[in-house]
Amino acid sequence: MRTVIVTGFLGSGKTTLLQQMMRHLTSRQQTFAVIINEVGDVGIDNQMLKQVGANVWEVLGGCICCTAVTGFESAMDDAVSSYHPDYILIEPSGIARPEDINAIFDKRTKEQSDTFKNIALVDSDRIDLLKKAVYPLLSSGIEVSETVLITKTDVASADNLKEAEELVKELNPKADLINVTLTTDLEDSLLEDLL
Repeated sequence: MRTVIVTGFLGSGKTTLLQQMMRHLTSRQQTFAVIINEVGDVGIDNQMLKQVGANVWEVLGGCICCTAVTGFESAMDDAVSSYHPDYILIEPSGIARPEDINAIFDKRTKEQSDTFKNIALVDSDRIDLLKKAVYPLLSSGIEVSETVLITKTDVASADNLKEAEELVKELNPKADLINVTLTTDLEDSLLEDLL
């Protein structure tokens, strides 16, 4: 089983990326389970993913890195024991601290995974706002990720794109840095690398 955690602030493209990953896995006849975390009591992203036939486990009413840890652990256990997926795709809420999620994984389930990947999405169009408003969340996602996708490159200014790239290189020079627009499908070879 492989586990992929997709982090990023609200509106960065997490659900869109998950949909593309799901289509890719389906085309390869790979099974997958999706765990979605929404801070509120009503899930929005999970409804979209269920419409395309995904096996979705919801963790609502808190963040999986703190208040909803038990729900996250239960969802993981249930997905693995009842479905035996080839992949588990995890979309934490946009306010989750990735290093806290990794700590939970370190304790419980990394040993169950053949591979464990963190992918951070950075919204280049709103990079100034994100740096000012949510820098700790933005930086923590970048710091723990093997791959960072800079999104919205089709609408961001050249200055914002450069600022996003420089931030990623400063915080995590070892990360694979990839500029993307999620308004068109990613190449199969890139999806393969991400998974």
